[in-house]
Amino acid sequence: MHTVTPRRSFLSHHRRRVLGVVAATAGLAATAFSVGGADVTADAGAARSATCVTKGSTLYATPKVRIYSDSVKGPVEQRDLLGCLRRTGRVRFLFEGATNETSSNVRIAGGRYVSLADFRVVPSDGAHETSLLVFDLKSARKSSVNMSDPPREADFMLLADGSMVYVDRDFDEATGELSKTLGKLMHVPFGGTAQELDTGRIEYLAASGRFVYWIKDDVAVFRRF
Repeated sequence: MHTVTPRRSFLSHHRRRVLGVVAATAGLAATAFSVGGADVTADAGAARSATCVTKGSTLYATPKVRIYSDSVKGPVEQRDLLGCLRRTGRVRFLFEGATNETSSNVRIAGGRYVSLADFRVVPSDGAHETSLLVFDLKSARKSSVNMSDPPREADFMLLADGSMVYVDRDFDEATGELSKTLGKLMHVPFGGTAQELDTGRIEYLAASGRFVYWIKDDVAVFRRF
């Protein structure tokens, strides 16, 4: 009699292995962000740094980067977002929430890169468009890639070099939704164009630093960028 239990156990083993390698190789905790911005200390020697630390309402933060809004009203997705490097106090305008719908799933990596998603509706035909955006808080440069459908949270990673890795899922006509397993794994260098890394049954995407990991047909795969 066929049962899915052995497959689940197999994938669970590989998922633990992939995530274990992520943590051991590059320190996943170092790239994680926290909400609330507690225990923030201003640089007493620089007015700009003090402004970076104290102005507005903190939305996301790491020891090196702070993302905040100068408004405390309305949902996060509709607020103007600003970002700054704590060390220099340099503030960058990221997003005007009044005219766009942004993703609350903001990512921070490499001590200077911030990613978010911009969802738009085309007025002419009502079609949906998604742009994945990465901002370099040090240089003020921006990188982006357009998609028809936004990736699931687990299908998008920001690497420490500012590049993006995401799974462009196939459309499942049987369910009328995006496939949970089948798709193309894409890599977008900062300021570059999307390049295909893998295709097929892509599962359990993870990243740390400049390493990215995934499971393809029950086999763990990793790349460094």
